[in-house]
Amino acid sequence: VGSEMCIRDSIFSFGILAYHLLTGGKVSPTAKLIDEAIELYNNNRLKDSLLKIDEAKKVLENWNIDLPSGVPSPLEEVVKGCIKGKINSMEEVIKKLT
Repeated sequence: VGSEMCIRDSIFSFGILAYHLLTGGKVSPTAKLIDEAIELYNNNRLKDSLLKIDEAKKVLENWNIDLPSGVPSPLEEVVKGCIKGKINSMEEVIKKLT
């Protein structure tokens, strides 16, 4: 389970990074919530931190990811799929982009 979670986290991170690069530096709508969760965690407020993470998950589920119009559709599909958890491996990313 640990390595599976690590893979999903890496795929999600790839999607967020690609989004950031393709949009010229826009941050996801969850960035502030994640920063707040980290701050709460660092202040030993684990329960409050987890609540912030849950809030960020809900925002992410409803996020209408808007990429620039010139982004090729396979790349757009990959970025959105990585962020929304619909892509499960980097092999799948490569397959969709080739």
